[in-house]
Amino acid sequence: MDRVSSVSETPAPANPAGFVRRTAATFMDAFAGLLGAFLVLSLLGLVLPMDSHRMAVLTRPAMIIGLLYVGIGPYLFSNSLGKYALAVRVISDRTGKKPRLWQFLARWAMLILWPVEVLVLIFAPSKKRIGDRLAATTVVEDAKAKARWGRRFGLSLTALFVLYLALVQSMQAAAANTEMFTAASAFLQEHQVGVEALGAPVSTSDTPFSVLMKQEKGTLIVSAEGPRAKGYIEMKLSKTSGRWEVIDWQVTEEPSTRGYSYSY
Repeated sequence: MDRVSSVSETPAPANPAGFVRRTAATFMDAFAGLLGAFLVLSLLGLVLPMDSHRMAVLTRPAMIIGLLYVGIGPYLFSNSLGKYALAVRVISDRTGKKPRLWQFLARWAMLILWPVEVLVLIFAPSKKRIGDRLAATTVVEDAKAKARWGRRFGLSLTALFVLYLALVQSMQAAAANTEMFTAASAFLQEHQVGVEALGAPVSTSDTPFSVLMKQEKGTLIVSAEGPRAKGYIEMKLSKTSGRWEVIDWQVTEEPSTRGYSYSY
């Protein structure tokens, strides 16, 4: 009798997670990791200018660490944001529990072969990609969480949105702490830019409307206001001998672009 009871109480094996659910979770984790990396860089930009050489050195390692969240997020926390949202989790084939760090790293490293991994995941009956086979892991449906999947997905999207808003605010603040903006502000004051079109004196925003930099060239847009009108001052800059210099400018009614981008 006891033997029958113990067999009946044995939990059923977890079902392997499907392709769509796994892929969506991975993309959400990658998005969250990159948002986090950009947020860290933007906060550092409050101290180090975003267009400085020191920040250029930090950018690529920060991106790699952000993408590493896809692999080790479920190890560092109870689960990663994407897998929490899609009600899936990674288990070890040997123990049926959370895998070890090396297993998560092995799974993550094989994502460099993502086109092959996608094909294997689609056609493999076991729903295991190469990384899973190498690390002896399986991505399974979280039966307990699946019942509350809608609520979890909503909470995860809210967390991503809050992270995005924090990133936008920090990027705007960091844009004012760039070497480009410092050089452009000095040029505006020295040459009385916009006075003729907008009227004297002209006041400009403390936060750039747009900062776009690509290696040694860049554009910067600030909003400006004078007694006669409002507008935007667009400036083209070039880096010569390690210093930014304004090489052209114009006053426009509408900005040609908006946003913050730094390419080293």
